[in-house]
Amino acid sequence: MLKQIIVLSSVVVILAACSATSDNPAEKYAKVPEKELFYQAVGDIASKDYRDSIEKFEALDARFPFGEYAEKGQLYVIYSYYQGDQLPQALLSAERFIHVHPDSTHIDYAYFMKGLLNYQQNLGVFDHYFSADLAARDLTAAKASFVDFAVLVESYPNSAYRDAAIQYMTYLRNLMASQELQIAEFYFIRHAYVAAIDHANIVIREYQGAPSVKHALELAMQSYDKLHLNELADVYRQVIHYNYPST
Repeated sequence: MLKQIIVLSSVVVILAACSATSDNPAEKYAKVPEKELFYQAVGDIASKDYRDSIEKFEALDARFPFGEYAEKGQLYVIYSYYQGDQLPQALLSAERFIHVHPDSTHIDYAYFMKGLLNYQQNLGVFDHYFSADLAARDLTAAKASFVDFAVLVESYPNSAYRDAAIQYMTYLRNLMASQELQIAEFYFIRHAYVAAIDHANIVIREYQGAPSVKHALELAMQSYDKLHLNELADVYRQVIHYNYPST
């Protein structure tokens, strides 16, 4: 009986060791040459087999961190993680690429993906945007996304991703302006007029051109009226009349 237990225990240990080996991409593809491993991974992307492509790119990175295909592999794995719905890993890979390859001719793609991934982390907010109480929402990732796209637009004016980045920036700017306006409204309806003015002025000052600016001007004007500061209210009234003469 004791002998059977020892044999069984040995089998379990062997199976566990085999499992650990197979779960390690570097060991699993230990005998595959660098070039072949890279193109196998690229082929997996073409077949939309992102799980296998990720595994092979990870093996490539572990075995050949300074190899001929290292930079390309680190770039492709961002896309594989993204398409495989592993967004946190994709974001970390984009950040790593920017840090390790600051002079890469493809760094604009890494910035674009970093911005896109930060953007998508807020999709839950975006989907419920108009029904949400944005005074309680945190758009930190959306703001980080805006910065990433801004770096791309300003630093790489000839990038193929520039136009798409500008579109995202416009949407994000309008989103952040609308959130700030809702905070101003939150204070206004609670008669906290000074706080309402402060947040309305953030919209006016930082988000010029956003649709929320007109309402922010009106809210500031109304707040000054409530505070009986008529001269300041008139200043905002004149600005509204000058910039929006048809209303």
